[in-house]
Amino acid sequence: MLYAYSYSVVLLCTAAYYTIIPDLQFRARLFFLTFGVLHWLSILLPVFEVHRMKCAVTKLPAAIQQIPMANYSEEMFAQLRMLVMTIKPTDLKYSACDFFEIDLSTSAQILGAVITYTVLLVQTNQKYLTDSVEHCANVTVM
Repeated sequence: MLYAYSYSVVLLCTAAYYTIIPDLQFRARLFFLTFGVLHWLSILLPVFEVHRMKCAVTKLPAAIQQIPMANYSEEMFAQLRMLVMTIKPTDLKYSACDFFEIDLSTSAQILGAVITYTVLLVQTNQKYLTDSVEHCANVTVM
């Protein structure tokens, strides 16, 4: 999973880099923009669903306790009480074999890495280097 997310950072950086480069045709830039957005969505959708389920599980004990229990049997009441006692929102996690958790903060870290590496790629673009070399003079003083 860590390999997959590292690979995703590379793919997202590449898509962002080729979207920003002005030398490419509009269709190619549009392709890389679409690819980057769809790949980012494929990363974020499972994370958002797990976060939504974790929020729902957090609210579940309060919702169960608000149910009027007068019409239920004692066995049903015991089952509901056991359900409330056993539900732990911390048990719901989306992880890579317990190596690291994939949550909203991990997604923010991936986005930060993508932005950082894309800025580095853009700044070290070959065109940028050749333009800077054209405007420099190589003078050796003895």
